[in-house]
Amino acid sequence: MFTNRAATHSPEVLVAEVRRNELGLVGIVVRLVVIAALAGAAWAAIDAWFPAKSVWVTGAKWSLAAIVSVFLLVSVVRRFAGWSNAKLELTDHRIRIRYRIRKAGWDIPLLTIVDVTHQSGPIQRIFGVGVLQVQTSFAPLPALMLDVADVEKLRQEIMALRAQAWERHVRPATSSGTSGDLRAAS
Repeated sequence: MFTNRAATHSPEVLVAEVRRNELGLVGIVVRLVVIAALAGAAWAAIDAWFPAKSVWVTGAKWSLAAIVSVFLLVSVVRRFAGWSNAKLELTDHRIRIRYRIRKAGWDIPLLTIVDVTHQSGPIQRIFGVGVLQVQTSFAPLPALMLDVADVEKLRQEIMALRAQAWERHVRPATSSGTSGDLRAAS
């Protein structure tokens, strides 16, 4: 007999929502310091290369200030928006990884997860964060979530939910008695 599988599934339950750790902001600060140092060096070079009371000095300094300001604004706002919008939602049926507002990200059913690993560099280990990598059966490269706090604990939680999803997926086929009918027919 055909059963309606949609009626037997329970609605998704949000298990955890993980956002990137504040350590991700270090990249923005490093970027600001490097750009400020380069802009200062360029400002000093303008004074050294051009004659002191030249129109070129004023024009070059204003041009440098405008270019650096636009670059800083675009670069820092883009990096901050990427950091603040990145999140991982773990439900009892899937993992959703979103990177940016307009970028789709990943929507990974638990049944398609092949492996979940994590990596942490020396500085990340000091702060207790890492990169979560979710390898699926449908993508050649893993989905990444950067700067995850307690990454090993999250990995174990995902693997436990994956095992529960497989149990739910396999249990209806073995408990319905159809497997015995298939063996008898073959």
